[in-house]
Amino acid sequence: MQKKNLIIIFLLVLAAGLFIYPRFTGGEEAIGISEVSAEPSKYLGELALAGKVGTVYPDEGYFVMVDGGGCCQIPAIVPFTAQQQTQLKDLGVDAPLYTGTLPAVGQLVETTGTLSREGANYMYDVETVIVNGEVIISKAK
Repeated sequence: MQKKNLIIIFLLVLAAGLFIYPRFTGGEEAIGISEVSAEPSKYLGELALAGKVGTVYPDEGYFVMVDGGGCCQIPAIVPFTAQQQTQLKDLGVDAPLYTGTLPAVGQLVETTGTLSREGANYMYDVETVIVNGEVIISKAK
């Protein structure tokens, strides 16, 4: 009888862990750049992206995330200054200000944000940029 009770308790703890653990860790698995690039309409809404930094444009306030093979890319627009914001507006991109430090080329990053569709184009509104579990860029408050 004790063995049966221990097994039941173990299964209950395991089930509770599977239900509760994702709530503490954010619960969402970062999606690769190539998956989103191939079928962006499937990923509209809140999204965590994982990729490598392919190019950094510090003067313009953005960097480009690429997949492991380098074939697909998604820009992460994170202007730090009003001047960068103005430059982006001239290109038709309206973005909020951010604080932090741009990642280096080749670094693995994870971003959180929202993917939306504007006409024929898709826009990824970055919330945070994370490197090695640490937030390095976030929206200014």
